[in-house]
Amino acid sequence: MKIAKDILKEKEPKSELTVEKIAEYLKKKDELTPQEVIKFREYLSAEFFYLGMELAMILIKKAEIWKEVRKKVKSDKKADIEYELTEYGKKEIALKMKLKGMEKMLSSLRTTFEAQQGEAMNLY
Repeated sequence: MKIAKDILKEKEPKSELTVEKIAEYLKKKDELTPQEVIKFREYLSAEFFYLGMELAMILIKKAEIWKEVRKKVKSDKKADIEYELTEYGKKEIALKMKLKGMEKMLSSLRTTFEAQQGEAMNLY
């Protein structure tokens, strides 16, 4: 049975965070509130997990595809290039780059939060 606060939350507009929106926000805004930092870190951490699992599934599939591609070419290097031209290969590259960008944002947000904690304790 739903209670009143659950019903109210359903009617609240959901803020649609995305990795791209967070990156744009970080690029434009000079200072973040601690609440924003926490919210962004939570979202990025969860998204990082799901994208990492998606990448894992692609890497599992990669072995099968690469084996078939390798039979058609003369070298491993050529097989790698041919694999990267497949949809799975392109998706793997995109996911790896997105995850790397998310790592950098998470690191930056951690540094920001640590500085905010220091400021709150008058350590600066």
